[in-house]
Amino acid sequence: MKYRQSHVLEDQLQMTRGRPRHPSILQVPSSLRAQPSRQLAPERAMRLVLNLLILESEGRQRELLARRRELQELSPAVYKAYMRTR
Repeated sequence: MKYRQSHVLEDQLQMTRGRPRHPSILQVPSSLRAQPSRQLAPERAMRLVLNLLILESEGRQRELLARRRELQELSPAVYKAYMRTR
């Protein structure tokens, strides 16, 4: 607990000096920043797969089935690859 409190105080002290402890987004090269979504089918399919993995880990079966149907309609190949591991 003591370490955590001193860590917080250290962060506050550094912020008051104008030097953030962690690099800000402004220091990240533009080539490494996240790109805006184009909502293309491959991107949507991968987002669905990520969402499916989250739903699986949380045990939300009803939503999981709905998202699986959505993935199957969007990209049968990705759906087949995903279901192969289930």
